[in-house]
Amino acid sequence: MLWIIIGSLLLILFFILITLKLKIRFYYRYQEEKHFIAVEVFYIRMRILHREMNLSEQSQNGYSNLTEVLQDMDKEDLKDFKERAFNILPQLKNAKKMLTIMMNSIIFHRLNWKTHFGLGDAASTGIAAGGIWMFKGTLLGFFYERSNLLCKPEISVTPHFQQKGLYSEIDCIVSISLGKAIHTSLRIVQNIKFYKKKEVYT
Repeated sequence: MLWIIIGSLLLILFFILITLKLKIRFYYRYQEEKHFIAVEVFYIRMRILHREMNLSEQSQNGYSNLTEVLQDMDKEDLKDFKERAFNILPQLKNAKKMLTIMMNSIIFHRLNWKTHFGLGDAASTGIAAGGIWMFKGTLLGFFYERSNLLCKPEISVTPHFQQKGLYSEIDCIVSISLGKAIHTSLRIVQNIKFYKKKEVYT
């Protein structure tokens, strides 16, 4: 009888623990050639994980930073920037399903994304600004459709027409119950295995 009581209490405790939420804060900053990432995970109001990473950009095209990539585009490339930015998500067909599974399980408590940039030329900067707004708007629409937003996203793009440089910062806080996190992870692993098998047979 004692073991039944202990087992029942442990089972109840287990179900309570998996219904409690994990709160995750993700912070990303890009400035010129440097990337900075910080991740914090809280469970029952205790911080159980804190990681910070400084990454130097490893360019494969001979560019020292993203600003030079944008500057090297000709006018036709810049005019086509909006269309290419808009078409990024549909191209990720395999990843879209896994991303949807994850987004359906999380709740956004904060979503801030600001970008400051300049190409040194007013016309090119204006065209690129439109493309960046289009890309951010597409992602934001996806978030509204697929996830639970309990906050008002703060999204901004600030062009500097007479300057050269790029600064972007993302700060978001999301939560997910431990049970959903485990279930979502298992579903994503299953989908990864499915696509790998599909690639083998095609």
